[in-house]
Amino acid sequence: MSIQANSRPSVVLTGPMTVMFTLALLSLLSLIPMSAAQAADKAAGKDAEAKEPPIVAPAQASIDSKPGKAPSDAKVLFDGTDITAFVDAKGNPAAWKVADGVMTAGKGDAISKHKFADAQIHLEFKLPTSGKGHGNSGVYIHELYEIQIIDSYSDNPYKPGQQCAALYKIFPALVNVCKAPGKWQSYDIIFHGPKLDTAGKLLRPARFTVFHNGVLVQYNRPMSKGTGGASGKALIESGPLKLQSHGSPVGFRNIWIRPIPAVSQSTGPANTDPLPTGKAGEKGVRVQTEAPGLLSSNDAAAKPPTDAVVLFDGKKALGLRSQKGDAQTVAWKIENGYMEVVGGTGSTISKERFSDVQMHVEWATPKEVKGNDQGRGNSGVYIHGTEVRVLDSYNNKTYFDGQAAAIYKQYAPLVNASRPPGRWQSYDIIYRTAKYDETGKLTAPGTLTVMHNGVLVQDHVINKKTRKKGSQNKIMGNLSLQDHGNPVRYRNIWYRPLN
Repeated sequence: MSIQANSRPSVVLTGPMTVMFTLALLSLLSLIPMSAAQAADKAAGKDAEAKEPPIVAPAQASIDSKPGKAPSDAKVLFDGTDITAFVDAKGNPAAWKVADGVMTAGKGDAISKHKFADAQIHLEFKLPTSGKGHGNSGVYIHELYEIQIIDSYSDNPYKPGQQCAALYKIFPALVNVCKAPGKWQSYDIIFHGPKLDTAGKLLRPARFTVFHNGVLVQYNRPMSKGTGGASGKALIESGPLKLQSHGSPVGFRNIWIRPIPAVSQSTGPANTDPLPTGKAGEKGVRVQTEAPGLLSSNDAAAKPPTDAVVLFDGKKALGLRSQKGDAQTVAWKIENGYMEVVGGTGSTISKERFSDVQMHVEWATPKEVKGNDQGRGNSGVYIHGTEVRVLDSYNNKTYFDGQAAAIYKQYAPLVNASRPPGRWQSYDIIYRTAKYDETGKLTAPGTLTVMHNGVLVQDHVINKKTRKKGSQNKIMGNLSLQDHGNPVRYRNIWYRPLN
């Protein structure tokens, strides 16, 4: 007989006493008490040794005069000082000007040395205030797929598929949220590259989801070929980022890329339908124009986009009501621009119901830390009854699919991007309802995508609460903010209908 030390006891037995010894040992091991975290995992029906999401310092938002900071797991391509991460088409140093923290388009394109497959990509750009057309450029993924950069704030003669944030000449933006020339703008791109067989045949197209200035403008767009002049080029599974030089002095800053799993925690974005949009080449058609809103700081809430339904503006709970009691008011405390949970008064829910939606919610757990595990800053953002967990997950061990930004007891977040207690945090949630045919058969499951503090943490995951049978009509539901007894604060709550 020998006993080998390891993270778990490993027993190697020989001889006739093997069975009796093994049973006795297992009986003794069963008497060893579980840790609190293991007990919580067991109660949640999860493996206590499941892989914990890595901890990532989240992105810091930019303001017009100062760029933000990349998440700690990102590959920074331009930090405001040099462009050595970029070369021209011949592999020589990119011939772009760098001054005052900005790289400005010069002679030839700027192509990253860094190559990537599936990724979250962030960059900021500024159009010039003078010159023909006030600027023209583009962001090319793998040198194949262009997300257009152009002045769509001013009047221009271009078709929808040539406007800002269009997947060039293929998918127009859902809305035009372009800022004026001279203002900094942002793209956050969720990119899933194409999947090819050994012969280079396309098995699954590339997919794009794009936020322009914090507003969803492309959702899960399939791309089976390149755009424009790259439409005939061979597809690749890994490639660089290219910033186009189109003869205009467009400025760029705060450029970073972070890898994401090739498919989501579920079955991946290829199985969810894109949102409908107009035709790229329609003549005389303008994309609906909306103002994008402003970014929040820790000290002040932002301004929502102009097409948003505002539920709480910091003074009045315009579209919210208490789950208990008066159906026209909320029972929570409202002061200093936020709404705070009052334990025992019940959840706060939206008066109106909605279907597919981009939901924005900002929240803060108490600065004074009390309790641990699930007893620390606990609340939840429920959309149609599915919870995106709110919890103080900063140096607080709990079960993984119960921490902040988890789809509760369905999916742990890809990373833990929590800020310290007392700091304001943000969720941007894309919620798609399940779809059914005229017989009630499920044709597309419900899905969720979540950005936590600017970091992708849930990637088109399939809602396990999706019913196999339902109505062919759009499913309608509410937002609910949970009363879990902890004084969690909320502010700047709005949603944008996506259909």
